[in-house]
Amino acid sequence: MLWALGQPAAAVGLIGLCAVLAGRFPASRRALLLGVGGGMAAGATDALIKSVSVLAAGHLLAVFADARLYLLMVVGLLTYTIQQNGYRAAGLAAFLPAFAVLEPVSGSLLGLVTYHERLNDGPGRIVVELAACAAAAWGIARLAGSGLASGAPPATEPATPVLPGPAPPQAGSPATQ
Repeated sequence: MLWALGQPAAAVGLIGLCAVLAGRFPASRRALLLGVGGGMAAGATDALIKSVSVLAAGHLLAVFADARLYLLMVVGLLTYTIQQNGYRAAGLAAFLPAFAVLEPVSGSLLGLVTYHERLNDGPGRIVVELAACAAAAWGIARLAGSGLASGAPPATEPATPVLPGPAPPQAGSPATQ
């Protein structure tokens, strides 16, 4: 059981380090660090959910006597808090790329290490999956840098301002004749 708690606990330490360092940087860097910490926290949450689910499948009440349930609660709340602070720090474009890439990577790595899961596919399929992961990371990084994810409206001609006051006379009205 100690081994199963060790990896998520180490991840929590790295997440805490990212959160502490984030407070010392400007908004865009803060959002990036919170994205790294939040992605790792979400991956640790994934691993802890599996652990608690397996434990609950054996004995439903035994889960309340195990520290993994309470660690899951703490890490889950930490993940949510980091995620919300990351969004508030500098917007979606600065936060989401790191979060979206690191959440599945850290969850998968914790699954491989903690639960001794194996990649059963052949080397060709693993290469294709790694290429797909690289393409996803590249696409997320491109989208983040494009300005489309920043929420800024596309550049268009400025609209004619409408000034308050009486409406101009219409053609054919008694005021224009």
